[in-house]
Amino acid sequence: MSAVRLSSDHPALTQLLTSYYHEDWKMDARNYVQLVREFIASEPASLVAQASADARALIAGTGTDAELEQALDDVGCYLYPAGTGITVRSWLEEVARLLEGTA
Repeated sequence: MSAVRLSSDHPALTQLLTSYYHEDWKMDARNYVQLVREFIASEPASLVAQASADARALIAGTGTDAELEQALDDVGCYLYPAGTGITVRSWLEEVARLLEGTA
């Protein structure tokens, strides 16, 4: 499987990951769910919908959790899902559900 190009293949998700999960994100929010909700409240609905679609496509098109972790790291996302007690795939699925309003 080729390397995931998160920034070019999934730009709306990349905006969420880089603009909201920056190196000081824990100073802005108590948990990762709050940041997704802030993204939903602050960004255009079309961007939110595209971010969800991007997350779903990334999950479907990426073989291993290690590849997903590398993709997040490559774009500068400062959230380490394993540190919250869940896998990166489970976290991205939860993010997609939050963006869709189903979580």
